Amino acid sequence: ETHGLPVVLTRSSNQFGPYQFPEKLIPYFVTSLLDGRTVPLYGDGLNVRDWLFVQDNCEGVDLVLRRGEIGEIYNTGAGNECTNRHITDRLLAILGKGESSVEYVEDRLGHDRRYSIATDKVAALGWRARRSFDEAVLEQVLAASPDRVPAECPHFGLCGGCALQHLAPRAQISFKQSQLIESLVRLGGVEPVSVLEPLTGPV
Repeated sequence: ETHGLPVVLTRSSNQFGPYQFPEKLIPYFVTSLLDGRTVPLYGDGLNVRDWLFVQDNCEGVDLVLRRGEIGEIYNTGAGNECTNRHITDRLLAILGKGESSVEYVEDRLGHDRRYSIATDKVAALGWRARRSFDEAVLEQVLAASPDRVPAECPHFGLCGGCALQHLAPRAQISFKQSQLIESLVRLGGVEPVSVLEPLTGPV
């Protein structure tokens, strides 16, 4: 404002997505569980964060850049407020791991109980997160899997109900990947379809 610069600001909730450096909760838990290691759960695991998929956030930043009001601040959040315990349980279920994979550790000092932001201003511009938490987490898991196969879908093959339709017909789909997809079906994240049957070639 002082120098008349055309600036708009965005502030996001906790982000996650494929290839994120594995020091943050979700990528660290995913890579640890895939490697057969335990994951640390701080305190009672009831700390709450709103988890936003990175591409959804990028779309919000792009929209604010084009339509935002100069000098305004816009918060981007997915409305996916989850406890760390919930995230841990979802990842255990998707990856077929049990409670023995969780190591309970003393909570760190000053660990904030909850983060929450208001997103009404960016929503007024027409933005909202397009991925559900389960869809985004599955994409993170597949990206971290060493034998993953890129999907041909514009939504990375992980767009809810059509996930199986895009991933299953590929001849090179791995056994591990099919297990992950089937886990999500059992958890109610996507609808089961019959396209798993025509798989050909090595799996």
